[in-house]
Amino acid sequence: YYINKIELVRRQDDGGNGQWAPNLVQFLYSMDGTNFTNIGEFAFDVQQIYGHEYSFIPIYARYIKMVGLSGGQPWMHMAEFDAFYVK
Repeated sequence: YYINKIELVRRQDDGGNGQWAPNLVQFLYSMDGTNFTNIGEFAFDVQQIYGHEYSFIPIYARYIKMVGLSGGQPWMHMAEFDAFYVK
C-alpha cells in the first residue's frame, strides 16, 4: 500500500495526563519486515487527548513501526495506531 498519513491516539486511562506516551516519535517503513527506512521524527503532545495526525509524501510499505524516542518513563504505550493509504 501507498501510505501517506499516520494517526496516533494516546491512552486516556492513565490519570488523564499522557504520562506513559512518548513526546517524540519516529516512524519507519519496510517491505520485508527486516530492513526499515526512516519516514521521520515527529513531536507528540502528551497533553492532547485526541489523535495526532502526521502526513508525509506517500511511501510504498508493507510494514510500519513507531519508535518512542523520548518521554517521561522508561516504557511507553499508545491506544491507537492508524495508517492511511492513498486510493
